[in-house]
Amino acid sequence: MSGPRERGAGRRGLALVAVLAAVLVAGLLAFSLTFLSTLDALGARAAVTADQAEAEAEGALATAAQVVLDAWDAGDPTPSGTLGPWPGSGLRGTAEVVALGPDEARIRASATVGRSVARRSVALVRGGVGVVRVVGWE
Repeated sequence: MSGPRERGAGRRGLALVAVLAAVLVAGLLAFSLTFLSTLDALGARAAVTADQAEAEAEGALATAAQVVLDAWDAGDPTPSGTLGPWPGSGLRGTAEVVALGPDEARIRASATVGRSVARRSVALVRGGVGVVRVVGWE
C-alpha cells in the first residue's frame, strides 16, 4: 500500500532530476558561449595580423620602388637583390628587386607578422624622363 509519504518522495526525486538537468543545460550553454567567443577572438586576432602583414608588404614594396626610382633618377643602374628590412621606418618586410633591363624592374615584397604572410609584387618600366609605368600590381 502506498501512502502519501511514498508519493511525496517520488515527486521530490523527480524535482531533483529536473533541477540537475536544468543545471546541466545551463552549464552546457555557458560552455558553448565561451567557446564561441574564444573562436571569435581567435578569428579577430588572425584578421589583425593578416592586415598588419599586408601593410608591411605594401610598405616594403613602396620603399623598394622608391629605391629603384631614385637610382634611375641618379642615372645609376637598376639595383638588384634583396632590400630591407628598414627598421628606421618600422618596416620588417623585405623586397627582392630583379632588373629586367636598364629601364625595367620587377619587385616582389613579402612580410610575415605572426603566422600571417603577405606578398605583393609590381613591375616598373621607365618610359622617358620622369615617366614610369606600373605594369603589374598584385
